[in-house]
Amino acid sequence: MNQTDYYTRKQVADLLGIAKVTVYHYAKQNKIRKVPDPHHAMREARYYKEEVDALVEQRKAEKVEGYSTSEVSKELAISQQKIYQLIEDNELMVHKVPYGDERIRYVIPEETLLWIKEEIERTAPTRGVRSEFYDSTLDITLYQLFTSTQRGETRVVRNADREWGFYSSSHTWIPYTVAIKQFMFTPVYPIHRPSLKASGYTDFILPKDNELSYVFLDFMYRKRGIENIRLREHEEHIALSVKSGPLQVKDSVPAALSVTIIQSFLEGGAGNILFEEDEWIFVSGYRKTSVDLPVSMLDTLHKFAKKEQTTTNELVEQAIQEFIQRRYNDSGRID
Repeated sequence: MNQTDYYTRKQVADLLGIAKVTVYHYAKQNKIRKVPDPHHAMREARYYKEEVDALVEQRKAEKVEGYSTSEVSKELAISQQKIYQLIEDNELMVHKVPYGDERIRYVIPEETLLWIKEEIERTAPTRGVRSEFYDSTLDITLYQLFTSTQRGETRVVRNADREWGFYSSSHTWIPYTVAIKQFMFTPVYPIHRPSLKASGYTDFILPKDNELSYVFLDFMYRKRGIENIRLREHEEHIALSVKSGPLQVKDSVPAALSVTIIQSFLEGGAGNILFEEDEWIFVSGYRKTSVDLPVSMLDTLHKFAKKEQTTTNELVEQAIQEFIQRRYNDSGRID
């Protein structure tokens, strides 16, 4: 037999994008045939070229447009398990494509991706969760200020692929590990403080096009620490929530941060700040109430809160907001 009439197992695996062991299973399932070798003259298994080529063409024809669950997971910063749950619970349109040994993978069309994106935004908690703005492995947080003798000051950001790093002055992307090793970037300030027991938050809206927004954020990172703030990035602003209570600020407030500027950040948020001489008192925009719940429901709430890295209060608030929005959207008014 001529060498051009067959493929080796490795060639088949490469052409089909599967593991070598899967090639063996394909032959067992009669998807392709193994070249007979009764005298064991061949050093490795071989498969008829025309059958493999036909299977490759079939796979190309079956290829559908869309996104894998891993791509959607990365873009929306949610788990693949959450994606599968949304698809199954809402019977969303997906393409089910055979993959490997009798397995199925989902290819998500554009319209389904848009639905999932809107649903994630609609059901997102009021405030950011820790994983949105903090990386515990690298111990860095979004917009944290770094400096380098070679490159000056810059801030930690995430690119379109949700990777951590920096943009240079020429808008060139520098991955975090490269920036640390090659340009010796170091943090300007620590970002950790003892966790406060206060349950309320004071909410701020920081416009991205205002340089003083980042000065205020730096100040909060230094004085409150990531243990006592929440942050969520939006297209045009940063939603910052700071645990309520007193904050000692004697001789530490940046000169650029006037009371007027800080009060402007409170507009659109919830809560207030009482400015004393050496102390600021963050006042929560929430009023404490009590709700009687079954013990089993409360236990479930605690479990979900731990899983989502949030609080039971925020889960209850989110559920009530969804209920109000649904009722209001259905009727156009509140009875």
